[in-house]
Amino acid sequence: MTEKIKETKDISLEYIQQEKERVKALLDKSQERLKDISQKLISPPKPKDKREQVAALVGNAFTIFDGVMIGIKVTQRLRSLFGKNRG
Repeated sequence: MTEKIKETKDISLEYIQQEKERVKALLDKSQERLKDISQKLISPPKPKDKREQVAALVGNAFTIFDGVMIGIKVTQRLRSLFGKNRG
């Protein structure tokens, strides 16, 4: 117990500042690493040639079309549920 008290008395302001900078550098490095990993997981793979670019373009176009169609259907059903003409 007395050793712990002696150790805490030896800690200076300079030591605390150095330790704070060291921990901040570790956190920044870790944050950058997590950012890179999440970017690799989320981003789609880069197309290598013209054929893959066209395939990616068609896939994206179909996804957009599908999203719009689902949105229209949901809107129509909500209007039929909450609209003035509920039969």
